[in-house]
Amino acid sequence: MTYNEFKQAVTGYAAQKGLTEYDLYYQASASTTVKAYKGEVDSFSDKTALGACFRCIIDGKTGYSHTQELSEKEAKRLVDDASACAGVLESTGFAAIYEGGGDYTALPQSAPEACDVDKLKQMAVEIERLALAEDERMVSVPYAYISFYRGETALANSHGVDLSNVQGGYTVLCEAVAEQDGRKFSGDAVGEYLTAEQIDLAAVAKEAVALAVGSIGGSTVPSGQYPVVFSRRMMCEMLSCFQSVFSGDAVQKGLSLLSGKEGTAIASEIVTLTDAPHLAESLCKTPFDDEGVPTFPKTLIENGVLKALLYDMQSAARAGRASTGNGRKRSYAGDVSVAPWNLCLQPGGQSFDQLLAGVERGVYITELKGMHASANASTGDFSLESKGWLIEGGKRSRPIEQFTIAGNFYRLLGDITGIANDFVLEGGVGSASALVKALSIAGES
Repeated sequence: MTYNEFKQAVTGYAAQKGLTEYDLYYQASASTTVKAYKGEVDSFSDKTALGACFRCIIDGKTGYSHTQELSEKEAKRLVDDASACAGVLESTGFAAIYEGGGDYTALPQSAPEACDVDKLKQMAVEIERLALAEDERMVSVPYAYISFYRGETALANSHGVDLSNVQGGYTVLCEAVAEQDGRKFSGDAVGEYLTAEQIDLAAVAKEAVALAVGSIGGSTVPSGQYPVVFSRRMMCEMLSCFQSVFSGDAVQKGLSLLSGKEGTAIASEIVTLTDAPHLAESLCKTPFDDEGVPTFPKTLIENGVLKALLYDMQSAARAGRASTGNGRKRSYAGDVSVAPWNLCLQPGGQSFDQLLAGVERGVYITELKGMHASANASTGDFSLESKGWLIEGGKRSRPIEQFTIAGNFYRLLGDITGIANDFVLEGGVGSASALVKALSIAGES
């Protein structure tokens, strides 16, 4: 049974039961992953999955039911079970189905229909070869990995909303290991691409090897306060870790310190932070959120001033506002939570070298460990094991390791004094390299 046939069956049964408030949410995915090792395909997986969730509201109470099977029998069961669930649950205080309205931006369906499996296998083997050939100190490539993903999301409800979207593309990962004087040093790089033709294996391999060999000879650094430059990937990781602070739901629950801050300066004047759900180069762009609300580009921070927070329908209702189209589900059966689609720190006008040139003595961060274990999104505090380079005279002078950086995300936003133009998008978060005025470094005493 196709999704459209299943949808018709579900809505037909809902009408028979006299339901007037309901929605049907559907997800389907196909993924192919290849990993190479020592010149051969080491592992291969080809997976498909689908699921649907039916939600109805009866007398202000919400009932749910979900399935992984599209059939006439399951369509009836979904409606019956969700109705029965609504009949016995206590009211949650919020129950609403999106009533429609607003503009749904037409996005190009850029995700390929399928992948060439043989080509994927060849590319996985090739990225390992490229990495090993990049430098004579290279000894192994533990991860030479490439995956293809295509996902479809659809939503239909009792108010006439009927939507679908396809997204996906390719992800390439390379981890390189170099050896010198009996010590091994690793580095990794990731590339995301909408089409197979865009894949640049050489660039990913070269970046991974550069990080590995760039770590050779690393030593610690004296403890103290240093200007810190985060690489573009590490700035993405920092934003990803603390993205929840821009959620209106988190603010309402006391899990963010941005309550009452809208319209006030919370960051440096050079900081502009956006959520871009329609970003052309993104693998996860969408014209609607998982509640059926239209998505749209929005500016969270503009020239340092907090302009907006993100809301789903429930948190927006609490705040007396409209949803910003940021209601997201982790899976078809999951609850809705608030999250950005493509959170982007807008790049500056200087090159990476020009950014470094403004630092007489500082630290350049290329690796952060324990991000989710040693960072507190509620308070903004973080203390992270790090690797990178010492900056002297505006240039990278020597690799450093075995040190910890500590600070606070909210203060970090205010202390950004430079942003490069080397923007990268990774996992729905985008940033360029950024210079922070000062952070505490715990190295050697």
